[in-house]
Order: sequence, then C-alpha cells, then structure tokens
Amino acid sequence: MTTTLCLILLTSACSDQRPKAVSTSSLSALRKKYPEQIDLARARAACLTSKGWPVSVSEDASISANLRPGTEESYDDDDRTCLKELGVDVDAPPSDALLKRAYKESKAGAECLRSAGWQISRAPTYVTFKDTYDSDAWYPWAEVPLEDSEDAITACPAPEPHY
Repeated sequence: MTTTLCLILLTSACSDQRPKAVSTSSLSALRKKYPEQIDLARARAACLTSKGWPVSVSEDASISANLRPGTEESYDDDDRTCLKELGVDVDAPPSDALLKRAYKESKAGAECLRSAGWQISRAPTYVTFKDTYDSDAWYPWAEVPLEDSEDAITACPAPEPHY
C-alpha cells in the first residue's frame, strides 16, 4: 500500500500535508529566482528526485509522491531540506496580511465548492484560522474526495500560491 501526497507551496494541500509559509523578507529573492509557482515546484521536485523520491509535478504546480508506509517522516525531512536549499524559510511565521488573504480566499473557495455540490465544513473564525494555520490549517479543497479533486480544482480554482 502506498500513500499519495500532493504538495503546493502555501495555499494548497492534499492528504495531511499543510501549506508552507514563506517569510515576506525572502519573497522578492524567491520570486526573482522562480518567477512562477511551477518553476519553484519543478525545482523542488528535482531536489526530491535527487534524494531518491519519485515525484511528479502537475500543471497546477502540485507535487505528488507515492510513499511506502513508514517513509512519510523521511520524506518530510527531505522535503524541508529541499525547501531550505531552494531558499524557502519553512519556519518563518506567515504575515498577518498573508493570513488574511489566505482566509478570504479559502472562504470564497469553500462557497464555490459547496455551490458545486461538495460538502465543505463551515469556515472557522479568523482567529481560529490564524491560530491553527501551522498545525491544522482549514483548506476547503482538502475536504473534497481525492477522486474528485481534479473536478473541484476545475470548478473552483485554488488561489494562486503565496510565495
């Protein structure tokens, strides 16, 4: 049995992966090096591949990995190392402006997903969203069954990643 994980920097996630924060001070340098989110995703995937993880990158810049049971922690360690090597400060707390934008976009996405027929939980308060962002982020697209995720993204595009 394998576990499939999808990763998108900051505003998208599949499975138990949560968005990664990026400090605002490093945004300019990161944007210059990787002008589009797909550029950063490809560099991240190349790093993971060089560490022995068979991953693929989708058009939406998500990274998918089929992991064997028991390898998730090693994969997460290598992913954090790759992000650091690419200049992403995964330990930097997200700014309040970024959190407010992510909250607004997540609420709009949840409404769209509900309108399209998926059962999406009610939005937490902003304070709860902010307090749980790094530990248990509310991300409506992650509530869509995996087999429907492509349809959900088509019907209700996930917000542009913030990096």
